[in-house]
Amino acid sequence: ESGSSRSAAGRRLAASASEATIVELVMALSAARDNHGILVQLPLPKGIGERAVIEAIAPEKDVDGLTAINAGRLLLGAPGHVPCTPLGVMHLLASTGVAIAGKRAVVVGRSNLVGKPIAQLLERADATVTVCHSKTAELAVEVAQPGPQASPQLGRGEAAGRRDQQAYSGLEVREPHGLGRDAPF
Repeated sequence: ESGSSRSAAGRRLAASASEATIVELVMALSAARDNHGILVQLPLPKGIGERAVIEAIAPEKDVDGLTAINAGRLLLGAPGHVPCTPLGVMHLLASTGVAIAGKRAVVVGRSNLVGKPIAQLLERADATVTVCHSKTAELAVEVAQPGPQASPQLGRGEAAGRRDQQAYSGLEVREPHGLGRDAPF
């Protein structure tokens, strides 16, 4: 139906739904006993407050780990939901036998969904973590150094200011929204 979208619970919201309406729906879904998890697809439409919508999610149903409570749990090393991409990266690293402890790791990007969580997980694995972003002076120098690289926003060659794939060796993770308005760079 034009001008509306179906929510996970089968409810319809007009494309012009207000922030208050969306927050109310998320709170209702959080309270529903038959709903076990909520994922908010980001970025949200212009004029809808991302923080307000995310904080309407009950922490135990926040499958992306984006509420302040789950982000705080990650920071403290306490149990809680962790965003899936950073967790998947850590599982990928573990499956390849790449040693993280004592190594230098560069994370390019500081988004709440990928950059910050992967930096925390790498630090928890005893890596020495450098977080870079769009305002980092001499980004190419940072990413050209040896060690694992998690680059949520930039491809390998672009991150080092070069197009060839030999710019640095390591790990590349891409965020779908690049350096858009929702990335806190």
